[in-house]
Amino acid sequence: MDNSEIIEAVKHGEPLLKPYLAERDLRGIDLGGAIIEGANLRGADLTAAVLKEAVFIKCDLVGAKLDEAAVRHATFNECDLSRASLAGADLTLTVFTSCVLEGTVLRGARIYQTTFLDAKAKGIDISHTKAERANFINCVLAEAKLDHSTFGALQIVKADLRTASIAGIAIDKAVLIDIDFTGKSFAGLQLIKMQLMDAALEGCDFTAATLDNSNFKGSNLNKAKLDKASAKQVLFVEAKLHEASFRDADLTQCVFNDSEPVRADFTGAKLGMSAWHRAKCIGTSLKDTDLTYADFTGADLTAADFRGAKQVRVHLHGTKQDGTQFSSKAGTIENDPALAKAERHESRH
Repeated sequence: MDNSEIIEAVKHGEPLLKPYLAERDLRGIDLGGAIIEGANLRGADLTAAVLKEAVFIKCDLVGAKLDEAAVRHATFNECDLSRASLAGADLTLTVFTSCVLEGTVLRGARIYQTTFLDAKAKGIDISHTKAERANFINCVLAEAKLDHSTFGALQIVKADLRTASIAGIAIDKAVLIDIDFTGKSFAGLQLIKMQLMDAALEGCDFTAATLDNSNFKGSNLNKAKLDKASAKQVLFVEAKLHEASFRDADLTQCVFNDSEPVRADFTGAKLGMSAWHRAKCIGTSLKDTDLTYADFTGADLTAADFRGAKQVRVHLHGTKQDGTQFSSKAGTIENDPALAKAERHESRH
């Protein structure tokens, strides 16, 4: 089947069933809307090809070249694209389902509302790329290359990214669920409006990173470093923060309700208008912090250190203060009469 016969078949809506096109020169070919099943396209050259709305089913595209190809709205089901190159390709609204993308190059591709579902993408290269609304769901992303890429409205569900390369990555709005980033360094990176719920972030380095308006609810940040980070209006609700370091960080209006900053170090941090309801601040250092309007209602402050802190209307209602150190209690509110009345009313009912 030569190239002209392929084009003619596609024009007439005929599916291409198991064509042997390995190493074929298909540069610039128009396969828009084609249905291609079981094709051997191993090593084929589809540079700048038109593949809009094409459907590839169980095709072998190992080592194929699809650089600068127009792949908009295309679908790849159970295809092997290992070591294929899609550098600079337009992947807008393209869907890869149960595909093998090991070592596949997407460097510089246009990724917009592109979905990767149940993909085996070890070593995939998405570096130096601008991606908007990309979705990676239940994918293997070990050793993925994400360096110097910009992601907007990113969604990743269930992935181990401990060995991914993320130097220079920038993320603006993301939902990352059931993610393992244990030990990764995000130092100095811009990661705004991140939804990192229930994530494994133990030992991660966020030094001087920008994390404003993010959500770490339920995540494990034990021994993480957030020194000098900008983390304004961040949710750390129910987060594990054992021995984490937040020295000199800007944590203005952060919420630490029900979190566990046990032996965590917040020395010099800005904590104005922060909330710590029922937090386990056992052995926590809050030395030299700005606690203006901070609320520790119901928190366990056993052995916590508040010495040198700026205290303006700091709520300490219902806190446990065994061995807690203060330079002075001036500026603190030990009991809130209105709250105490509400608590008594609730206990009677």
